Amino acid sequence: MKIRNGFVSNSSSSSFIIGYGVVTNETRLRKLFDKNGVQLDSYDVYLLKSGVDNNGSKQEANIISGGNNTSIDIPLNLLNRENLLIVSIQNNEGDYAFSHYLDDDFELDYSPAFAVNFYNKQQQFLINLFSDKTVIKNGLVKFGAERNG
Repeated sequence: MKIRNGFVSNSSSSSFIIGYGVVTNETRLRKLFDKNGVQLDSYDVYLLKSGVDNNGSKQEANIISGGNNTSIDIPLNLLNRENLLIVSIQNNEGDYAFSHYLDDDFELDYSPAFAVNFYNKQQQFLINLFSDKTVIKNGLVKFGAERNG
């Protein structure tokens, strides 16, 4: 029987996508979301209008967190702008998705989550959307994985 000493997981690794950007063409944005099967104005992807999302909730902080070690600071001057897209997705894959064994030693490898093709089709769309300057400007997106506990 093998007994693992050292790191023991409680499934606390997750991938994330965090980003923000000023929407320059809301009509085109909504068409792209429909075409790609992504719901806008959901819990993790929403459009702020003058600091308030479509559910009437005010954006309370200018920090979007991807986990323990990764975050994005939204410039305060952008929070009160019309049409600020916010994306804050955390997938909870657990440690198993990022684990491998070397010589009977358990290690976590998050490098696959730093490639766009790691994510599902809708999430790939969101990541790539931030480089579409016909829809978003002054934007920033980060994605990857880390321990969140």
